[in-house]
Amino acid sequence: MKGAGTGAAIGLGVGLIYFMIGEAGQEKESNCSYLSPWTTDAGAVAAAAVLFHQARKTDNFWVGMVAGAITAIHAGQFIHYKTTGR
Repeated sequence: MKGAGTGAAIGLGVGLIYFMIGEAGQEKESNCSYLSPWTTDAGAVAAAAVLFHQARKTDNFWVGMVAGAITAIHAGQFIHYKTTGR
């Protein structure tokens, strides 16, 4: 799991940075496709869990990194836009 775990950690960091720079400044009322229903975020996190499982099975750094980035971006969207009411 060394490669998958490292990739996931880096992916979480990259995803968080991307979210903070590119998306957190957008208003909730903006006409942006990523400000979608919470079910989109839940589905994306579920898909990321499947990817991370595959990354662990194959010890794949890159798949782990994608899974981490997806998780960070969609968790950030859910927390920032759906729970804060912003």
